This record gives sequence, C-alpha cells and structure tokens, in this order.
Amino acid sequence: MSYKNYILTIDPNSEYDIDNLKKQLDKCIDWTRLHACTYVLNTTSDKETLYNRLKNALPDNKFFIANLNLIEHDYTGWLASKTWDRLKEFRNK
Repeated sequence: MSYKNYILTIDPNSEYDIDNLKKQLDKCIDWTRLHACTYVLNTTSDKETLYNRLKNALPDNKFFIANLNLIEHDYTGWLASKTWDRLKEFRNK
C-alpha cells in the first residue's frame, strides 16, 4: 500500500461546516492541522479522490491540494514541536 502526503489549504474567508470537513478528513489514514486553514493529509487516495471528497465539505471550492514530499526533508519553517513530531510520523509511513 502506497501512502501519500498532501497539503490542503483553505481560503480563510470560506464558510463551511468544520464537522463536515473533519468527517471527510477522517477518511484519510491520518491528518493534522498546521494552521487555522492548512492541513497535512496522509492517505492512500489520489488528489482527484481527495478533491471529490472535499468539494462536498467545502462548497465554495476555495481550497488547494498539492503533493507534499516529506521524505527528502526539503522543508523548513516554524511549527510547534508536537506538529513537527506529527510530520515525522507521516514521513515514516
């Protein structure tokens, strides 16, 4: 089984039901929230499947999904230490 990581960003001005969004995110193997409108998803699904799930939870379609390569350690920034720990878990899957 091939795991993939994606980054999901949602327009901060979008209106949506957070519980419905979480229901869709829970279909992933795992996920974590980096910032108010930014999530990292760990899944076996492709981005088209993710898009189809999320467009129902985010009806105004103001979101972006992209592949996130955590394997090559080609990232930097400031995050809480527990968030870095979660990203390491995703990298090791």
